[in-house]
Amino acid sequence: IDLCGISHVFNRLVGNLSKGYKQRVGLAQALVHDPEVLVLDEPTVGLDPKQIVEIRQLIKELGRDKTVILSTHILQEVTTVCESVTIINNGRIVVSDRIDVLSSRFADEIAVYVKVKVPDRVRIESIKAIGDVRSLEVLDSNSFKIIVSGPDLIEKVAKEIVNSGAGLIELRSDTPTLEEIFIKVVTEDVSVTD
Repeated sequence: IDLCGISHVFNRLVGNLSKGYKQRVGLAQALVHDPEVLVLDEPTVGLDPKQIVEIRQLIKELGRDKTVILSTHILQEVTTVCESVTIINNGRIVVSDRIDVLSSRFADEIAVYVKVKVPDRVRIESIKAIGDVRSLEVLDSNSFKIIVSGPDLIEKVAKEIVNSGAGLIELRSDTPTLEEIFIKVVTEDVSVTD
């Protein structure tokens, strides 16, 4: 009751509770016998944004002590709550790994966004000469977008900019989202399981 945050509605009929509290009561019912594995199917469907945040936090807390299997089509939820993901396509496991590992594995191209203090010092040809830098685009007076072929090149680009004396202010990269990975493995029938 305390873990699921339902103590103040304990004496109310479940039918009179909001969708969020019904979800919490369902979790409490599932936890009564202290299972080692908890399977949750679409636990945040129909909840308001505040309730979604609360249920996600509760799932994270439960995951510290139990194995929590989350079945959902809301991939943002998976990214927010889970450490690992398994994607099943046509009844077959096609991907199963940690989310960060999958992002790196599917990062054929990564967009690196760079902002500098002194843009005139950026040695564009030196950056383009780094192996597998696919393109460099000037976005504004002190910002660049650099497309690289993998995450290991981000550090090389950063070193080149720092060594140029341009004054690196910001560097961020966009790796593939779980949604992009899902679409790729499902539409291209890619299998990366070991």
